Amino acid sequence: EMVAKGRCLKCWHHEKTHCICSLIAPLEFKQNVVFHVYIHSSEFFNAGDDAKLLAIAAPSRASLYVHEKAGDDERLKLAIEAGGGASNAVILFPSEKAMDVNAYFDYRKMNQQQGTCNREAPLNIIVIDSTWRRARKMQHHLRRILGDVKHVKLETELVSIYARTQSQTGRICSVEAVALMLQEYGETK
Repeated sequence: EMVAKGRCLKCWHHEKTHCICSLIAPLEFKQNVVFHVYIHSSEFFNAGDDAKLLAIAAPSRASLYVHEKAGDDERLKLAIEAGGGASNAVILFPSEKAMDVNAYFDYRKMNQQQGTCNREAPLNIIVIDSTWRRARKMQHHLRRILGDVKHVKLETELVSIYARTQSQTGRICSVEAVALMLQEYGETK
């Protein structure tokens, strides 16, 4: 249906007049990370959604999973298991039990030293992409399907500059959150 409307299958903008794929620079990472973007079904076909940009900029490091799409929860669960399991994954979401990024990396380093976390496997970062209300529900759903994956929150006073701006401090879009987390993890670009 989207192809019939002339939409690009990656960015969902009109393919001939507004496709932005060629404008997005490829990302390279110093850190060994893989992204699992868990996007709400109502956001997936939205051309203004930001998290799909990560899959365009880093296709070998980012996969999209659609909440409420048959089979995608199982695909995500299998990807996390193949990537070292819950001890090698983190959900980027500020839940009540979330750790700040530095505390999480201290925890991860301790687990690597104790052998409970695979040093060679990439860190699997699960990015929830939706409105705040839906994202809260989605993180509860992820806990049910993935088990005890730690949550990470950002300590930021930023207000989003993304087109669908947030008026509350700390509420930023998915791509901004990923960039800030990677910056705290040691990425410089």
